[in-house]
Amino acid sequence: MKPLIALRRLPLALSAIALLILVSLLIAQPVKAAEPLPAHLMQGAMQALQPTEPPRQAPSQTPFETADGRELTLESLDGRWRLVNLWATWCAPCREEMPALDRLAKAYSGTAFEVITIASGQHDASEIARFMDENAIRLLPRYQSPDSAIARDIGVLGLPTSVLLDPAGREVARLTGSADWFSAEARAVIDYLIARSASAPGR
Repeated sequence: MKPLIALRRLPLALSAIALLILVSLLIAQPVKAAEPLPAHLMQGAMQALQPTEPPRQAPSQTPFETADGRELTLESLDGRWRLVNLWATWCAPCREEMPALDRLAKAYSGTAFEVITIASGQHDASEIARFMDENAIRLLPRYQSPDSAIARDIGVLGLPTSVLLDPAGREVARLTGSADWFSAEARAVIDYLIARSASAPGR
């Protein structure tokens, strides 16, 4: 009976050996983490865009304000890809890039992407409104962070700074300085991110 029992157990032993071999191969050849953005997208107007590797959680609980004084957090806006732009009314490069950001917001209205603009530092609501009117900005939100807490917690070193967040609130890339956010290169980045989300498992 002992030889018969041994033969019956042979398939189980072979399966265990096969499993061990598979695990060994996976350990020997670890899966490379997917980069947040392919290098070929960082060209033209997006040359200064720096991938955040690995992606890191943005400060989800740091409050900022709406134009009418209501409090918001980045977490409350989770669910879509977001370009969070930190700016100031006195910032000349901010004034230059705002129209492109406004066109971008219009082009992607109703999609899985939105533009969030937050004025950093002390600004009167009327001052922000005047800035938007003078530059024909129609769609960008008039959010503000009077104490600059959101800029500080994100790690902004200069204005303007734009940070790309995924739907879960993780930073995947940032650009310090102004950029043409309505350029073909910028829209290629955004289209890639939206497409990547759409093709993710479970979608």
